[in-house]
Amino acid sequence: MPRTLNDFLYFLNSLSGSQSRIEDCSSAVDETLFYQFSLIPAFCLTLMMALTKQRTQTWTSFFKGRPALIYPMDTLTRLSRLSYCAAFGATAFLVYQITLQRQLAINYEGPISLTSLIALLSMLIYGMVFFPIFACLALRTAFGYALGSLYVWVFFIIDVMSLIYCASETQEIMRFLPSVLCRAFLCISLPVKFVWAFKKGNYFVNVNTGNSLERTLEQVRDSYQGRHVRNLLRKTERKAEPVSIVSKINACFFEQFWRLFYHRQKG
Repeated sequence: MPRTLNDFLYFLNSLSGSQSRIEDCSSAVDETLFYQFSLIPAFCLTLMMALTKQRTQTWTSFFKGRPALIYPMDTLTRLSRLSYCAAFGATAFLVYQITLQRQLAINYEGPISLTSLIALLSMLIYGMVFFPIFACLALRTAFGYALGSLYVWVFFIIDVMSLIYCASETQEIMRFLPSVLCRAFLCISLPVKFVWAFKKGNYFVNVNTGNSLERTLEQVRDSYQGRHVRNLLRKTERKAEPVSIVSKINACFFEQFWRLFYHRQKG
């Protein structure tokens, strides 16, 4: 590991008031309790963003159709592709912690037969914790981007704190680095998207959602990927093979043969 990076991490470690080396990285922040308590702001932020959308079919008269469901993934456009990749990357790191390192979201010391169930429950908890990030990317409003920016900054600070306490362990630094980079990208991209949405006037509702379905379908259809899929699904025209003279003679012979020796009879 480069000397300068070690010195920088040790400098941050000294600023935090911890001069001694901490062998266990998880001792810096109790990630289990952190993710458990993160369910509370995750639920509140999801509800706040859901209140900005209106239902179109079920109970539309109740509370003016609010709140509505938020689809956490925009599959019709190619917007925010890198941000979605970064969000999936940060979530995939938690899956790595569950499957390989057995860092579950719940402290469990019971029978081994229920470990798989606790692992599934941990993935559900992590998914609910990261849902506001995907929701703000799907809404594409200034309100959603502002909430998402504040939310992801908290996780980025926690990651940096965990990285500082692992300054003497190169393996632990490399383990945290992908997650830190993904969340660092979100810390930059979400504020930029907030400014973009604010300038467009998309404060609480995306004003372009009126005919967005037709427009996005047209954009997808005319994109490179759309043209490629259309070429794959287009029915190929089979070219007629040229008939040889021998085949024509055989066809005429058998046609005359069946006509002379076989006759249809009524009844």
